Amino acid sequence: WILRKLLKLRDLVAPFLRSDIGNGNTTLFCFDNWLSVGRLTIDITSDSGTRVLGIPRYAMVSAAASAGQWNIRRCRGYHLRGMIASINSVPAP
Repeated sequence: WILRKLLKLRDLVAPFLRSDIGNGNTTLFCFDNWLSVGRLTIDITSDSGTRVLGIPRYAMVSAAASAGQWNIRRCRGYHLRGMIASINSVPAP
């Protein structure tokens, strides 16, 4: 009974849950809420966003960065430019 109630509330609670990147080894790049704009796959780009950025769907944040810089592809789509700017505004792990 309690589990069903909690599952019904997850969409209401999700915007308030945020992940701290830390070293990036425990935060999922696409599914955890580590950006100020929301979860990448669910809230912003849908499933095609990871393919466009060149990052595997279940990659950790640390896999998308090396030597303190983000390793994401450039893309021409206007709808992704704001998201890429949001990613670049966060210091890479």
